[in-house]
Amino acid sequence: MNLVFKNQHQQLEGALSKVLGINASVKAVRHLSGGCINNAVLVTTDQGPFFVKWNHKEKHDMFLAESKGLVLLKDYSRFTIPEVLGCEIVQEESYLVLEFIENGPANQRYWEAMGVNLAALHGHHHDLFGLTYHNYIGSLHQDNTRKDQWIDFFIENRLEVPLRLALQRGVISREYADGFRSMYSRFKDLFPREKPSLLHGDLWSGNVMTASNGDPCLIDPATYYGHREMEIAFTRLFGGFDQVFYDSYQEAYPMENGFDHRQDVYNLYPLLVHLNLFGSSYLNSIDRIVRRFTD
Repeated sequence: MNLVFKNQHQQLEGALSKVLGINASVKAVRHLSGGCINNAVLVTTDQGPFFVKWNHKEKHDMFLAESKGLVLLKDYSRFTIPEVLGCEIVQEESYLVLEFIENGPANQRYWEAMGVNLAALHGHHHDLFGLTYHNYIGSLHQDNTRKDQWIDFFIENRLEVPLRLALQRGVISREYADGFRSMYSRFKDLFPREKPSLLHGDLWSGNVMTASNGDPCLIDPATYYGHREMEIAFTRLFGGFDQVFYDSYQEAYPMENGFDHRQDVYNLYPLLVHLNLFGSSYLNSIDRIVRRFTD
């Protein structure tokens, strides 16, 4: 074993000892793709496999929020959700240790189960929109301050926060922000009135995997109680979801007519998030929606 591998094995053994309270001998480490924010590896040990994420200790709050979101989903959904095994700061790094879910081929009912399970998750309601704690979507802070009206939560917590951030960073101008805000008056009667539903919050194809038994598994949540149409709209933004998923969801928990007209408005939030994370290439998509609701 060369020095680099040896040092990494020792680092991970120390982290597992602190986080899990076990003495595990690391046999192999495999780096996993799918994220540009944290280090993510499969650690094979004499105590079994573990999924380990780590970053600088300043990111510890992000891992704590992810842990809470995974626990919430595990408690209230039918999806396969990795069990949270521990989250601790070790020296200068923060570590999140999860159950390792072995990837496998999808079974014949995969997309049907995806729709039925998501409908069941959305059937878990709360009296208020938001959550008792804030969390993250990607590396961006997500404000979950509770409100009793969806339109207020959507505008103030989901649109205004990333809009102000983009303005602060110089990605957009003051005039652009003012034009964006001119849409808000059009939202008054746009959204169906529904109880707040528990959402995964960042449901794109990259945060869905297939467990070894062929069932859908959800990872990397940005949970909160929101309007369930927000989640369905996000699944359509970047694609990757089979029509069977949408059909089975609609059969289990029908949405009101007009969703196709509303979905672009919901997707302003993830587009603003991507604008802040990845730059101005997302402005054209945002412009198209703004023009549609201001012309």
